[in-house]
Order: sequence, then C-alpha cells, then structure tokens
Amino acid sequence: MKIACHPNIATVACAAIAISLFSGCNSPKPRPTEKEVAAAEDEIYEVVVRHISMSVNGQPRMTQLVFDDALLTLLEPEGDLESCKRSTRKRLRLEVEPPPYNSLADRAYRFFAREDYAVPIRTDTVQNYLERACAPGHLSQTFRTDLHRTFIVRH
Repeated sequence: MKIACHPNIATVACAAIAISLFSGCNSPKPRPTEKEVAAAEDEIYEVVVRHISMSVNGQPRMTQLVFDDALLTLLEPEGDLESCKRSTRKRLRLEVEPPPYNSLADRAYRFFAREDYAVPIRTDTVQNYLERACAPGHLSQTFRTDLHRTFIVRH
C-alpha cells in the first residue's frame, strides 16, 4: 500500500524547529554547531514522521513515505530575501509594539497578573528565524524511519 506523506509535515517540522530555536536562544549555552543543529532537526523530523505514520496501536498506517525534496519557504517566487524578511516580520508581528489597550488600568492589570505583552524576542533569534524562513533549501534525508521513503526533486 502506497500513501503519500501528509502535506503539512514540512510546516509542522519547520514550526517545531523554530520553536526549539526560539527556546534555545534564551539559554546561556554557546551557540550550537551546524552539525548539532542538523542532528536536532533530524530528531524533530523523526518525531513528526512517527506521529503521522503510526496508528494508536503502534502499527504503521502506511508502507512508504513520499517527500518533496524542497523545504517550504516564505520566499515568493519573484521576491527577494529582504522583501521576504520585511513581510514576514510584519505578518508575524515580530516587532515589539505597545499593546492595543495601554491605559493605566490595563498596565496595572498586567503588573498584578504578571503578564507582559511586550517581552521582546532577542534580535539574533528573530534574524535567524527570518533567514531560515525566507531561504530555500532541501529537506534532510538523514533522519531515521523504519518506513521506505522517497524524495521527489522538482526542477
């Protein structure tokens, strides 16, 4: 039985990678090497593939996985890297803006509720995300899975 891989696997994997990068950038540890980043990405791919391909009883729901070789990117076909970064930054609201309601009562509520809507994301974290989200690339083919897999290369 052949079943094509779920079309949103790359989106889920990219989101998981971005979240791990965001959370990892706030720690005092040194920056990971490219090899460590690739290993972490492969671990995420493995978990996503296992989640999508296995049924509740642990049996595979398919016998073959088919992936598009290209990563999903936010870069438009006719766009350039800088315009992609600007539009992504704006669309995802990566700039720190004052909350829509910023009266004295709202500030007091946020103070006592310990909620701060203006916690900035580190600049280098945002820059790294924008570079990865707007750059074309290829899906890793080194992640582990017990299922047969095929990668389709589009030209």
